Amino acid sequence: MTLPLGLVDRLPKPAEWRFLATVDRVPWLRGQVRGALADVEVDREGVALAVTEAMGNVVRHAYPAQDHGEALVQMTVDGECVVVSVRDFGVGQEGFASSPNRGMGLGFRFMRSAASQMRIEPGATGTAVVMSFPLSA
Repeated sequence: MTLPLGLVDRLPKPAEWRFLATVDRVPWLRGQVRGALADVEVDREGVALAVTEAMGNVVRHAYPAQDHGEALVQMTVDGECVVVSVRDFGVGQEGFASSPNRGMGLGFRFMRSAASQMRIEPGATGTAVVMSFPLSA
């Protein structure tokens, strides 16, 4: 990928966090995201809060038969956007389809409003929420 001039000095190092998806890790992750974006011209609070909402969904819905499971969060710059993927390895599409809380609750609405683009990728095992946030001028 060729980056436009001026973006190279704003790039965060691609970041990746793999951890157990427990309630106490949600604020920890928010701090990690803020720190990784410290020198990036992006709405850091919007990104951090959207990631918090996505992780909250992982904690609440991905592993109903057990206390917790693994989460993977990846963040990088792609062109003019910061792209964040929040992935679990839980019940996946089957659990998403049968969840009584399925659909666009307030958390999903917030993520959609904070991100310039958002998509949900349910799979046979696990679900990913991929969000893009525009870099500031």
